[in-house]
Amino acid sequence: MLEWLFEIGIIQGLSIFFFLFVVLGFLFWRFISSVMAQNNEREQRYIDTIDNLAQSLCEVKEVKLTVEEMRKEMIASNERQENMIGKVLDKLPAKE
Repeated sequence: MLEWLFEIGIIQGLSIFFFLFVVLGFLFWRFISSVMAQNNEREQRYIDTIDNLAQSLCEVKEVKLTVEEMRKEMIASNERQENMIGKVLDKLPAKE
């Protein structure tokens, strides 16, 4: 592509400054297009990271709910045990 620009400049007999202006414009356009491509790749990585974090957050919420359910079951089991021990102690004769 750059050779093509050189050929056009030589064939048309353009001044060196105009020719350099065209070449610099082309190089600037290539630079901007490469920066935009890198930005798109970076943005896609950010989107993937955010999606992974959102999924992890859902998993953490599920674990939290499971722990809360287990805690409620443990409290209920503890209360049943205390009630059973109380009933057993009520049936035992008291020693004097």
